Amino acid sequence: FNCKLMGYNISWINLAMEKLGALVSCVAQGHDAYLELEANFLAMRIHKEVTGKLVLKEFRVVLLSSLRSLFGDVWSGMHEQSWSRMWSMVEKKLEPSLALPAMYERAVANLTSEMAPEDKRKIGMEAFKQLFRKLPDTENYFKQNNERLCFFVTRAIEMSGEIYQDPVRLINDTLSLGLRHIMYQVNTQYFE
Repeated sequence: FNCKLMGYNISWINLAMEKLGALVSCVAQGHDAYLELEANFLAMRIHKEVTGKLVLKEFRVVLLSSLRSLFGDVWSGMHEQSWSRMWSMVEKKLEPSLALPAMYERAVANLTSEMAPEDKRKIGMEAFKQLFRKLPDTENYFKQNNERLCFFVTRAIEMSGEIYQDPVRLINDTLSLGLRHIMYQVNTQYFE
């Protein structure tokens, strides 16, 4: 309601509302790296989903006015400062990311679509050789042959181009993959 009344970009406000819980959680827990990751994902979604002019501070104003009216007398200056500080941290991470999807989408798409299968296979073999050299214990988690290992890397290369087209699906696919690794009891130290 406040968004329409103020004439703000509703597609931006709706997307920010959808991601608010994850952003607040990152800030509240002091996970700066996860906040940056969420901001990068949000920038990709903004690139695909938000129409019209984007003004980041619109969300701060809309939610601040909503919080004031919802909490009434309980809402204080300290709450307002906390909200403003939290959203400033989000803006600080989000602002530099906003231009990146438009800047890199075509180049990444060209690279991933034009790369020869044998080049993807070479990258795959080298990636796993390097992984096994740096972290020898990781080899215990892979029972597949070399072709299957190369397929994993080839798929990752393809996904790096697909994320620009459908960020929601790719983020969900990647999270699902991470959960499967946890289910297989792969130590999370290997996830990076």
